[in-house]
Amino acid sequence: MIWLRGKLAGPYLSIMYVFIGLGSLIIPALIGVSIKFTGTLRYAFWIYGVFVLPVLMLLIPMPSPIPQEDRNGEVKTRPDFILIGFISLLFFFCVGSQVSFSGWIFTYAIRLNYADELSASLLSSMFWVAQTSGMLLSIPVLSRVSPERTLIADLGGGLLSLMVMQLWPGPLTTWIGTIGLGLSMASLLPASLAYAAQRTTITGKLNGWFLSGGSLGSMVIPWIIGQIFQSTGPHQAMWAVLITHGIACGLLLGFLGLAHYGMILKISKDGQTWKS
Repeated sequence: MIWLRGKLAGPYLSIMYVFIGLGSLIIPALIGVSIKFTGTLRYAFWIYGVFVLPVLMLLIPMPSPIPQEDRNGEVKTRPDFILIGFISLLFFFCVGSQVSFSGWIFTYAIRLNYADELSASLLSSMFWVAQTSGMLLSIPVLSRVSPERTLIADLGGGLLSLMVMQLWPGPLTTWIGTIGLGLSMASLLPASLAYAAQRTTITGKLNGWFLSGGSLGSMVIPWIIGQIFQSTGPHQAMWAVLITHGIACGLLLGFLGLAHYGMILKISKDGQTWKS
């Protein structure tokens, strides 16, 4: 998508993530229905395969996209290693806090007597509903607002949502914080990739670094927060989620500040460097 749309890929990436969000909602429900009525996962996978097969048949004959720089005859930029490290770390903390929150919010609400099992299940689902809705909203947003401002709004909104939950704990603020965090985190990944695409040429290798950062964060941070949850309790564990999200905010503001004041060198298309 970035190769096809270049610096204007933001809203198109959001559309892609909308379908990822829909899949996150539909597939678990499909598996649940299959287990309830048949006692096995087999039929869920068969139905999934039936829907995926036509898509594969359409994708296989399609040629690989050509980057805009190649189509326009431009010289490719060299990798911006500071940017690569920044986006990878941002993915690490953002995905880690997202997975931690979604994985522990059910138990958090139960342990603090904010909800029964049914309400806690609805609360957990509402996080993903809010995130999918936020992805839809991010399509027009990213077509009009710069990725930098979108990232600031996303991380700031998520931090505010978590602070509401922690500073005024209770059932109502837990619902408000959950929905607010889901909406805020919806466009983080597409906005991050769109921002990177404005500063350097995105290749499969670079994208692999970004996704590796996210994958590592989704393993390490939930495990750490799980240990805090078990040893000190749910309230302290949610503080750890807030701190993780706060680190991501500080990382973003620090990088944007260095770039704004010309303290980060960027490599141009002709191999020269200048301060961005």
